[in-house]
Amino acid sequence: MNKTIVSNKMTNINWIKIEIGLEKYNEIMTLYACSSNLSKDYLFQKKYKAFYKLNFAKKSDDFYKVYFMLLNKISKSGNSDIDKVLKYLHKVEEKKELSFASKMLATIDPNLPVWDSKVRNVLKVKYKTNFKATYKDIIECVEAYKVFCNWYKLFLKTPEANSFIAEFDKHFPKSKISKMKKLDFIFWQMEV
Repeated sequence: MNKTIVSNKMTNINWIKIEIGLEKYNEIMTLYACSSNLSKDYLFQKKYKAFYKLNFAKKSDDFYKVYFMLLNKISKSGNSDIDKVLKYLHKVEEKKELSFASKMLATIDPNLPVWDSKVRNVLKVKYKTNFKATYKDIIECVEAYKVFCNWYKLFLKTPEANSFIAEFDKHFPKSKISKMKKLDFIFWQMEV
């Protein structure tokens, strides 16, 4: 992954879509913070699945049941580990679910990035996800996610990242989301 995204892409950002997404994100994060049991909070689950477009994945009810039970469990314990999440989700449908796992961890810790097809497209990361997996594939997912997170840590220190964040803050000065989420929103809405 290259540390430079090319700041002239700033003109390709759909700020109206970001505003709509930001309202939805703030709503799910409020529901997340207020929920006493995410595994039974169907309003949170509905909004979460819609925001992260999980409904398009056509997963089984059992998968979602396990997913939100795991989100609830990890949220309460504070012990979030991409490896454990991937292995747990793999037991349900025998697929590697790096995107789903990253969205879960980014909900628990908003300073973590979302491994998402739109973000990977902007960053020009080619990686086949969501297919039948073996234990070896899960290890590769963990390593890919670590590289991804490390890239973000380095990128956040660049003038380009600061420029993106400053532009976000100019459009949404009252936003209280993390720098990582600001970048996620920008990358989600870039028209590459």
